[in-house]
Amino acid sequence: MGQLGAAVPVHGMVLEGRPSAVEVQVSVASVERTGPVWLQVQVEDASGLVSTAWARLTPDGVSRAVSLPLGSGALHYPVQVTGLSLRSTPVRDFRRPTLTLAVSGITGAALPEGVRWTDVTRGVAGATGLGCPGRSDTGQSSKVLRAGVCEVSQPAGGLLSAVVRGVDPGIGVPDGPEAESFVLSSGADTVSFALLPPGGVQKAAGKGGVVPAVVNAAFLRETGYGVGQEVRVMSGEEDRFGLRIVGELADLPGGAGRDEPQALVDVRALSAARAVLGLGPVADEAWLLAAASKDGAVLAERAVAADPRLGRVKSARAAAAALAGDPFRSGRRSALVLSLVLSPVFAVAGFTVHAVGSARSRRREFAVLRALGVRRRQLAGVLRLEQSVVVGFAVLLGGVLGIVLAAVVLPLIMVDGGGRAVFPSLELTVGWGWTAAVVLATGLGAGSVVLVLSRMLARVDLARELRAGESG
Repeated sequence: MGQLGAAVPVHGMVLEGRPSAVEVQVSVASVERTGPVWLQVQVEDASGLVSTAWARLTPDGVSRAVSLPLGSGALHYPVQVTGLSLRSTPVRDFRRPTLTLAVSGITGAALPEGVRWTDVTRGVAGATGLGCPGRSDTGQSSKVLRAGVCEVSQPAGGLLSAVVRGVDPGIGVPDGPEAESFVLSSGADTVSFALLPPGGVQKAAGKGGVVPAVVNAAFLRETGYGVGQEVRVMSGEEDRFGLRIVGELADLPGGAGRDEPQALVDVRALSAARAVLGLGPVADEAWLLAAASKDGAVLAERAVAADPRLGRVKSARAAAAALAGDPFRSGRRSALVLSLVLSPVFAVAGFTVHAVGSARSRRREFAVLRALGVRRRQLAGVLRLEQSVVVGFAVLLGGVLGIVLAAVVLPLIMVDGGGRAVFPSLELTVGWGWTAAVVLATGLGAGSVVLVLSRMLARVDLARELRAGESG
């Protein structure tokens, strides 16, 4: 598991302290009349969770300090800026705008050595077809309607300088209030920039980095790959990034089930791979929360359950309580407890029948022994010794066989709600205390019967038994 978060590449500008907003020194200029222009900052916290903040810009070419407030949720500091985006709203009857973006700096953050801001806009392969100023699109079969970057560079003393071609106004909205909130769902009105790590992949290569992953057995079965190999994640025909399989688990905690292919990755590594490709943050569908103690788990469960915004909570404690309260499972448990209680009773009854039957079949033998001078007490001692050996051997052997049979049979009869064997498989834990108690109770019960029967069965009517022997 330690390999998942190892060697995450540099992909952001770390902000000092615990800021509640990102301060960006930025300017944007446009010769043409344009619709609303917005700057987006993508911020990643120390856990790899990504949030975004927007601020409207005035396209007059004046450099201003723009404050972009971070979300109200708790952030795991330190945080870093991993992406910048510029969105220009297309307005009909306007000319297609050409915007000049200049980002001079981000307060409290320094550009890491060896990295630079680069264009990672999705769906645009270079500037050809955008109609960029001073660039010929001869030979281009069709023009590109979405927004794109004509050129990008790092100016002296600054972070980013870019010439951006806005989206074609023909797919926009009329000038007015509607333009203030209009956003193309396809993202065609937005260009994106990300920090390219040292030795990172170029946008033209069409490939992202490699993210270490632990997968379940179903993943390996479905893909045909093995531990140590790399799987490429595709979107249509587009190669996004790779998953390097570093380990295998039979199932992943909190997942969709062991029959569904699943991969476990470090959020920071995944966010780094997506940032370089200009992909948005991963949607949060479920969280796995680990607590250091049972009390901590209970407190965390109550805290999550108390806030409906956090969704439903599932805990190991609640799952165990639900399983314990299942009527089918409780009925099966009751049957096992009943067997535990009745087994010594049946054992004592069996020893009694055996002892009585054995003694009755040997009455002539006992009569001969008495006639030869063996006293009743001695005869009772012989019976007691014989039966004690049988009882001791049977009780010990029965205890061992009971443990073996329980280990074999219980995994076969314990199933989940779908009738399948439970997962993870049952762990063999012998209750030595209960086992010793049952064996001891059985032995004491049978020993008491032997003690009583040995005295009773040692009483032999010599005259009757010997005459019966003469007549037989």
